[in-house]
Amino acid sequence: MKRFLTHWRLLGVLLLFGLVAVIWIGTVREAPRIAVDLTPQPPSQPNLNAQLLSPDQSIGQRFAESTPVSASGRTQAEASDRLGLPCGLSLAGEAGGLAMITLHIADPCRPDTQMMIEHGGLRFTVETDFTGSAEVSVPALQSPANIVLAQSSGATQTVWISVPELAAYHRVALYWTADAPMELRAESHSSEARGIERTQAQPGQADDVLRGDGGHLMTFGSADTASPILAHVYTAPRDVIGPPRNVRFSLEIPIDAQSCGHVARGGIAQTGLTGGLSQMELEVPLPACDGQNSVLRLPNLLRDLTLGSG
Repeated sequence: MKRFLTHWRLLGVLLLFGLVAVIWIGTVREAPRIAVDLTPQPPSQPNLNAQLLSPDQSIGQRFAESTPVSASGRTQAEASDRLGLPCGLSLAGEAGGLAMITLHIADPCRPDTQMMIEHGGLRFTVETDFTGSAEVSVPALQSPANIVLAQSSGATQTVWISVPELAAYHRVALYWTADAPMELRAESHSSEARGIERTQAQPGQADDVLRGDGGHLMTFGSADTASPILAHVYTAPRDVIGPPRNVRFSLEIPIDAQSCGHVARGGIAQTGLTGGLSQMELEVPLPACDGQNSVLRLPNLLRDLTLGSG
């Protein structure tokens, strides 16, 4: 009887080991079916409807909505290293002569990509090169200068830079969207000198400002981008050589086949007589197309300047 029970116990142990072996083999075979799929997936496209700056800044919104992302189509968080450099946007800057700021932009994983610079009511677009880099000059309108670099995805970077030299200059800025171009015109007069005009065709020289002889008109922005925003900035010394001069400003909008029937959009900014900054957004409905080219002149949107004697 004892031998009989021993045989059954041995058979039970063998059956138990067999059952465990079957379960283990089944688990191994099924494991690949329930393992997590670690195959890299294509990254999703950035949100092109993201708001860049603040709710009332419609041009920034249109820039985000209409500007295509870079050819790589990657978001910064998901992109791999490129050219041995880490992905992600970096921004640095320093102040230089004539109260100008030099910005150094680097985003190795977004080459040939349009971005927008915003500072003190001034805006214009720039584009990185094939390495994802750009070096851009920005005229200071405030000190310290708060400069925002906005990408089409909605991501932004901000730098603050002290520009004490700005106290020596007056500045007037105009920006516009390229579908309805604008132009800033400055005319200076004195009791002893003939009038001097500063326009895009006759901008003057930076040396004129540095010597105290007069004003200089600079143009900013990349016109060869998908949704360009361009700008004019007029700079003049607060103290000039010779008699005091009065400077009057006007905005001109060409009415032609490109712009007729559109709404010209942009903004203006002007440094104060004793510091500070005034800003204004612009929306100007343009006449319907009639086959005739003309120029719409807006003379009273900016305050006249008086440049004192040095």
